[in-house]
Amino acid sequence: MIRLLLLCILVAAGVSAGNAADFRVVTQIYQADDKQPLGENTTIFYGRKVYDFPTIGDQITCFERDENQFVVLDTAKRTWTRIPTDQLLQYTAWLKDRSGESDDPLLRFCSAPKFEMRSENDGKRWFFNHPVLQYQVEGISLEDPQIGIQYRAFGDWYARLNTMLRPQSLPPFPRILVNQKLVQQNLLPREVELRISSAPHIGNRELVIRSVHTIHSELSEKDHERLVWLNGCREKFSEVKLIAYRSPSLESAENTSDR
Repeated sequence: MIRLLLLCILVAAGVSAGNAADFRVVTQIYQADDKQPLGENTTIFYGRKVYDFPTIGDQITCFERDENQFVVLDTAKRTWTRIPTDQLLQYTAWLKDRSGESDDPLLRFCSAPKFEMRSENDGKRWFFNHPVLQYQVEGISLEDPQIGIQYRAFGDWYARLNTMLRPQSLPPFPRILVNQKLVQQNLLPREVELRISSAPHIGNRELVIRSVHTIHSELSEKDHERLVWLNGCREKFSEVKLIAYRSPSLESAENTSDR
């Protein structure tokens, strides 16, 4: 369950931006107060596209704003698929209704979250409280508000994508609400703690996940090399339907039944 929650706390929610800034965000994920991270992602904002590279796993994600879609690549299977943002909206609308009818208080809250909010440290530290789920966010002020807008835009869609590709993860709506507030305050999250009370959806135990975000205002030579490599992968890999990307055996069975 911890792995399924990792992407839920990586980035924020939002709207698209006009002129794009190029920058990189490195996110490390920890369980509670552990010193060794569970995982790390490097997210590269370049032009009007965003690329997310994990250190663990074979899945690389590209968000193409102008095409209103995600491209998701599996470097082990050498396949890729595209997921339109309209499809994500339809899925999360269905998920919202389903979660709202759940017997689990955690899922019901996530379907329509309402937090008690307060701030400290001159508005740099924010608390989002509810008995079943709490966020504590330490933010940094941005000299360039455009970075916050871009970061939020990618995060909104990325949170929705995560719930589609990982059905056991939590609905994205609490984090979307949190990051809406951060953008309003012109803040980028530097450290985020997510605390979830014991609930059936997470195995009836309390869960605490912490993420640390480091922003780099310029791209490195290694970043550019990664993007060139990834574009080459997309040319070489086979495009498949989403059902085949998630489970090739399911598409094979579906194709057989159609004959």
